[in-house]
Amino acid sequence: PEAVVEEATLPLEGAGEARIRFSHGAGRLEVGAGAPADVLATGTFRGGVERQVQRQGDALDVHLQVSERGKGVFMPWNWNPSASLDWRVSLNGEVPLALDFETDAGESRLDLTDLRVTDLRFKTEASSTEIDLPAHAGHTNAKIEGGAASVIVRVPAGVAARIQAQGGLSGVSVDLARFPRMGAVYQSEDYASAANRVDLHMDIGLGSVDVK
Repeated sequence: PEAVVEEATLPLEGAGEARIRFSHGAGRLEVGAGAPADVLATGTFRGGVERQVQRQGDALDVHLQVSERGKGVFMPWNWNPSASLDWRVSLNGEVPLALDFETDAGESRLDLTDLRVTDLRFKTEASSTEIDLPAHAGHTNAKIEGGAASVIVRVPAGVAARIQAQGGLSGVSVDLARFPRMGAVYQSEDYASAANRVDLHMDIGLGSVDVK
């Protein structure tokens, strides 16, 4: 059977910041900027989405996960391409965001360039992932964990970075011209003084990571 496609919009409700957790299954996940000023998130969710929203003072705490109906459609013995859990989500680019992703096998494309992401957690099992980090978010803490994953991380021009890698270090490639190795870390020469910078921690098992 073909998975249902659900459209969903979460209003910002005047919140000054937000934490969004994505519990995604196997399929394609696309996240970027582009939500209207009064909207926290809007998108299309093949397989359906269950939303939990809590208000904590000035902050919204949101959990987006695949619906039980979507989980039933996407079983190994029931698979077909039209049942792939493809999510395409646009987020608000004006408020500080903490983003937490957990995915299974599939493909993820996170374009955070124009988002104010202060905290990023991405955990995957066996996916192909591309992440463009924020360009104007101030200080961003990012942690990427994966099993047999292929991950490309792009650091925008003008953004400094400090990079630490654990796990299968033989699979880690870092642009040494931008991020020279300093002992156990790779770090931009202007990291301490940069207006926009990212602390990136990576723990990848059998996969590969390419930081550009």
